[in-house]
Amino acid sequence: MALRAAQEAGDSATELQNVPKGILQISALMSFGRLHLAPMIPAFLKQYPRIELHLTMSDRVAEIIAEGVDVAVARERKH
Repeated sequence: MALRAAQEAGDSATELQNVPKGILQISALMSFGRLHLAPMIPAFLKQYPRIELHLTMSDRVAEIIAEGVDVAVARERKH
């Protein structure tokens, strides 16, 4: 019985480690963020409640490294 309880405790700890958690910094162009990302945020946060989402929307392309951005959505520049 003690062995099974220890195994279950270990399984629960492993499960907690597999749950996504932490801060997710996203940068997107204003139009894309408003049309595509913003509507999905409530469902995303409901599915991943341990994620703290920081969404920055702007008409400029983010400086990914300098701003600590995890995901950036931008458009290709036309030449």
